[in-house]
Amino acid sequence: MSQLQSTHDTQINSIAQWFSQQQQAIKQAIASGELSKSQDINNLSKQILDQALQATNQIKTDTNNRYNALVQWAANIQPT
Repeated sequence: MSQLQSTHDTQINSIAQWFSQQQQAIKQAIASGELSKSQDINNLSKQILDQALQATNQIKTDTNNRYNALVQWAANIQPT
């Protein structure tokens, strides 16, 4: 169970780090003049947010599935 939690936490932290890097890239693009239209900035910001949320939801689903499989496995162990 602790390994499952650790894997979950590591994956969530990876998404947070990726999201932060993407936000920084947008800020740099704005500063260098590559992005200037607010609509483009908003669309790109929403796109990276949606990707991060989708990845987070997938991790939650995978973690829940693995947790449920562990619980079911433990419940089926016959004492010897």
